[in-house]
Amino acid sequence: MEEKTNIKQIKRLLKEKKTQELKVLVDTLRSADFSEIAQFLSSEEILEIFRLIEDRETLAEYIADLPSELQSNLLAALGKKQASEILEEMDTDEAVDILTEIAPEVSRELLDLMS
Repeated sequence: MEEKTNIKQIKRLLKEKKTQELKVLVDTLRSADFSEIAQFLSSEEILEIFRLIEDRETLAEYIADLPSELQSNLLAALGKKQASEILEEMDTDEAVDILTEIAPEVSRELLDLMS
């Protein structure tokens, strides 16, 4: 029930552009909870939420819990510099899993930015 409430609340706050309230709500979510909610959000809505999260470690946790296809799409949308910074915050195993799912040339570029 709480998840449904959060989804409705997040969608309402996004629509009404109430970014401060949205940030407060998102900051209270665990990454696993966000992953469940994310399946009901568009990539654009998720990106809008990600732009509110200032802590790279939190952002890395949120991305790590998302399905692999969504991870790749979101990292591409965030840009290579920000994507490499987020990957650096992840556990090595999680970062490797993501890097193996994306195009090899993009993976190499991200690795170069990380080193």
